[in-house]
Amino acid sequence: MVVLNNNIRKYLLIPVLQMFLIDFMIIFLFAYIKGIESITKILIISVGVVFFHFIFFILPLIILFINHYADSKKKEVHILYNDVNIVIKSHGIVIRKSDIQHIEVFLTYPLYGNNGKGGGLFLLVWDEFYYYRIVTKDGMELYISCLLLDGELYLKDIPVQRIKKYFPLIPSSPKCARSKQ
Repeated sequence: MVVLNNNIRKYLLIPVLQMFLIDFMIIFLFAYIKGIESITKILIISVGVVFFHFIFFILPLIILFINHYADSKKKEVHILYNDVNIVIKSHGIVIRKSDIQHIEVFLTYPLYGNNGKGGGLFLLVWDEFYYYRIVTKDGMELYISCLLLDGELYLKDIPVQRIKKYFPLIPSSPKCARSKQ
């Protein structure tokens, strides 16, 4: 089940507030350096800076959050100590650890880092997003967003492949889990 309070705060509200704080600083720093005292000129600069940040940073963040939320809202993840049960409420599917062939984790470049172990420089507001693709032995794929599982999914004896992705959108599918043909 998606925990809205923590996830909305971490993945949407804090990055948006940080961008508006940066906008505020850019506007007033620019006005101070250029010696602009006219309110209309400051408003024109403000609209330009906010529009630029909205189009190139906030809008992609909102799209990514909606994508991850839409994929996660009908799923529950239950992790047990020796086994994993992944329950998709809308389809009633339960996947056990013994059914999993491999796991792929799609990370942004900063999360992936230079050596595949993280530690990169976070410059974009969506750099903390990632998702897992779990492939079962019968070819079914299951996507788990960072909104659902905010942490590392490590299962002993199950190979995990880390993949870099600039903008980690979860692929859309008619069902939450689908079988490969």
